[in-house]
Amino acid sequence: VRCSSNQETQAIISKYWDDFGLRKFAVFYQDDPYGQSGLKAAQIALEKHGAMPVATGSYQTGTIAITDALNTIRAAAPEAVIMAGTYAPSANFVMSAKWSNFDPYFHSLSFVGAEEFAKLIGTGRDSDGVIVTQTVPPPNSTSPAVKEYHDLLKKSFPEDSPNFVSLEGFINARVLVAILNKMGSTITREAFIKTAEGQKNLDVGLDHPINFDPSNHQGSDKVYLTVIKKGEYHLLADDDIKLMKKQKLLH
Repeated sequence: VRCSSNQETQAIISKYWDDFGLRKFAVFYQDDPYGQSGLKAAQIALEKHGAMPVATGSYQTGTIAITDALNTIRAAAPEAVIMAGTYAPSANFVMSAKWSNFDPYFHSLSFVGAEEFAKLIGTGRDSDGVIVTQTVPPPNSTSPAVKEYHDLLKKSFPEDSPNFVSLEGFINARVLVAILNKMGSTITREAFIKTAEGQKNLDVGLDHPINFDPSNHQGSDKVYLTVIKKGEYHLLADDDIKLMKKQKLLH
C-alpha cells in the first residue's frame, strides 16, 4: 500500500523541473542495491526530460564519510541534489554542503528515516526547505485516517509520538481490516487474495482510494511531497515553492 521509490523520484524531479525550473541535477547515494536503485530511478526520471545527472557521488554503507561525494557533486554546481541514503549520512551531506556555502535544493526519498533525519539537521537554516517524498501523508495532516490514527495512538500508546512509520503501519492495517470485513466467514489465503484483487476505490480515510486487481498488487501510487520547516514536515504548497525560489535568489 505504498508508491515505489521510482515513483517518488519521478514525482520530485517533475516538480523541480516544471515548478522550480531546475535543469541541473546530481545524485548522492548509498553504495548498495538500495542506493543504486535510487540512482537508476533518478537517471530514468531525468531521461524523460532529455537530461542526465551532472554528477553522482556515493558513500559506503554503514559510514557517514561523505566528503569525496560532496566534493565531486559540488564541483558540478547542480541546482538540486537527489539523495538515496539513510538519515545520518544524508544529514551529514546536507549540513556539510550548507556549511561550505554550497546550497542547492535537497531532496531525500522516504527510506531516509524521516524523523531522525529532521532531528539531525535541526530546526534552523540547515533544515528549512529540504524536501522528502513520502508514501503516506504527514502525521500532522487532517485526513480522516490520520485523525483516527492520532486518537487510537493516544489511547493505546500515549507515550509514543505520531510518526511516518507507525502511520504507514496503521494505514496498512486499515486496508487489511477493510478486506477482511468484505470476505465474510470464509477466511483463507485464496479468499483473501481474491477479495483483495477485487477492491476498486477502497476508501480508508485518505485523500485517494486504494485499488487492487489481479495484475496490480500495489494499492497506492500516491506520492506526498513534504518539506521540512522548523524541524517539522508539511505538505509542499505553492507558497513554499515561491518562498524557496525567492530565498535562493537572495543567496
